[in-house]
Order: sequence, then C-alpha cells, then structure tokens
Amino acid sequence: MKILRYEPNEKSQKLFTLGLSFDNKSGILSGTVGTASVNGDLILDINIDLNEWVGKVIDVMLSATNNGYEVITFNALQNYSMGNGLPSAPESRPRMMTRLFRMFVHKNIDDSIIQIRQGHEEIEGFENIIEDGNPELSMFNLSRHDPEAALVIEIARAKSDMLGKVDQRDSVAYLEAQVDLLTRLYLESHANKSGELIDLLRLADSSSVLNVKSKDSLSKEFTEKKTLVRQAQQEYYDAKTVKTIVA
Repeated sequence: MKILRYEPNEKSQKLFTLGLSFDNKSGILSGTVGTASVNGDLILDINIDLNEWVGKVIDVMLSATNNGYEVITFNALQNYSMGNGLPSAPESRPRMMTRLFRMFVHKNIDDSIIQIRQGHEEIEGFENIIEDGNPELSMFNLSRHDPEAALVIEIARAKSDMLGKVDQRDSVAYLEAQVDLLTRLYLESHANKSGELIDLLRLADSSSVLNVKSKDSLSKEFTEKKTLVRQAQQEYYDAKTVKTIVA
C-alpha cells in the first residue's frame, strides 16, 4: 500500500500525527491520530474496514461533534461539486473538521493509495512517496499516481459538470406537472369510479398545478427544461462511456 506524503517543514502547520497499519488478510486499516485541542492533547483510534469502500475515494477526517471528537470516514465523491470542492458531509454535520487523509481503495486492497493532507514524517510499513506541491490538491495528486483513481475522479467530474447544468427545482417543477397531468387524465377517464383512492386523487387534483399554469407554460417546461436535463444526462453518460473504454 502506498502513502503520498509531504516532508514537514518550518512553514507547514502540523495539526496531527498519524500512526497507521494495514492487515491485508482482513482488509482493516487501523491506527491512531494524535492532535492538540483546547482541552489538551487527544489520541483517537482509526479503524476502517476497507472492504466497504472498494472502488471509492474516501475522506478520513477528525471532527468535533456534539458528542466530542470523532474520526469519520465518508465517500469523497458522493454529491461532489468540483466547483466548491466539498463533498457531502455526514448526516450530523460537525462543528469543525480536520482533513487527515484521502484514499482510493482498489479492488486489490493492497494496491490502495493514501494521501496525507499535511506534511508528515515517514510511516513505516507502507511505500512512502514524497510529494511536492500543495497537499490540498489531493484529487489531482491521486490521479497523477493512480490511473484507476484518475478514472473514478474523472467520471465524478463529468457528473459534476452535468449537475452544474441542471437546476433541480426545474426538475421538480416539470415532474409535478407531469404527475398532475396523469392524475387528471386518469380521473377524466374514470369519472364514474369511486372509492378511497379515487377520493384521494380528486383531493390532490383540487390543488393541481394545472389550475395555475397555462398549456403554453407547461409545454415550455417540457420542451425546454426537461429536454435540457436529458441532454445533460446524455452528455454525462457519453463521457462516462468514453472514459471507461479509454481506461
């Protein structure tokens, strides 16, 4: 297993110290992280079952939550926006987060690669690779050292581009209109029917978007907004296919 790290220097701020070990039989990455806090020095355990993260780029962070300090792990590319550089945080958003390392987990877990997010001394038991440049450029550095990680990141970038072209509120609007159209069509086709479910549909139809939007307005939503979403999706699927074939 490889570790990308930066030589510590006088200018770099050292926020933590890592101790890591990997059990290739169980696929468990374990160790400790030591750091200073307002409450004094802390030493917390790291225990990650890498079998759960195969094929993913993960972030491992130290967070200060309402329950105290915790080491958390999550998918770095889930809902990732290349624009803001921040992945979706865990459900209980922490008050403070310190980035420890970013990691790409291979199918063959032994071939996985870790990038430490600050200057750090050599960690024994791993192939240590000295990096130059900025530790914050972790996506770029993982891609540069690992073609499989590069493919996963590029596909995520293509998805980010797609999401940047689509306003989710527009999607909700035309989907609501389509459901209301289907509801009214069904009720008009079954005007003589009765029952609890029919009553609920009629209740929903009483507040239908069809009551406030004109035919021209609805036609515009379908021909422009829905078409734009399909085009953006097709561009993403095409890019994903090309990147996968090239790899």
